[in-house]
Amino acid sequence: MALLKWTDICTVNSLFSQSPSVVEACASVTVYEEEIGNFSSEFRDWIIHPIYTFSRHLIDPLLRIGRLVQLRKQVSGWSAEMEAEAEAEALEELLLQSYDRDVEASTGRPAEDPDQVLRVNEAMHAATSVMYYTRVRDVPFKAPFIRRSVARVQQEAGVVDCDSLSSRALVFPLFVAGCEAVDEGVRDLITRRILASERYPELQAPKIVDHLRRIWAIRDAEPGLSWLEWSVKGVS
Repeated sequence: MALLKWTDICTVNSLFSQSPSVVEACASVTVYEEEIGNFSSEFRDWIIHPIYTFSRHLIDPLLRIGRLVQLRKQVSGWSAEMEAEAEAEALEELLLQSYDRDVEASTGRPAEDPDQVLRVNEAMHAATSVMYYTRVRDVPFKAPFIRRSVARVQQEAGVVDCDSLSSRALVFPLFVAGCEAVDEGVRDLITRRILASERYPELQAPKIVDHLRRIWAIRDAEPGLSWLEWSVKGVS
């Protein structure tokens, strides 16, 4: 079930457009509490989902972000915009709550989670915020909040040992942050960190970096494009 949900998250948040039926099928997957209850007692008190290597509180926001962005690609008109706006506001609140719940859990008791895993979670929270504000709210990638969030993803990723199994989970937030990276120094650090994953050939690190470089060329040539506009060019 967990692997299915991760596949759904990647599908709806892909740069590629998905059919309405696929989007609804992916976004309708529910996180069942019994799944959490079935964890080994070793993981029962973790803040982080042991399979995803990030908080289970982020699963629903990630699915909803993907669904809303795909909806924006597919429909237009006053009623659709009103529906999307209402959903976007609710999603922002859910996103803020997901981070608050992790903070409350970590301050309420000593964290059982390994530090490396917590770093991945911080990177995922920052990347999810980047996704929401750039893809749903059309905040420019040069905006200070986006630049700071992108840098935060890179900084948290930089602390995680490249030999750690947790480092494999960094490819997703690093790619998300990389798409919005403005500063050459940050781009270089993101590139190097992704390429450090070459020891895991299934991640296809060189291919990911090549795709980022193509995106950077598009964004540098036309920095005023919205996420929806440049993402179309990024997959063409």
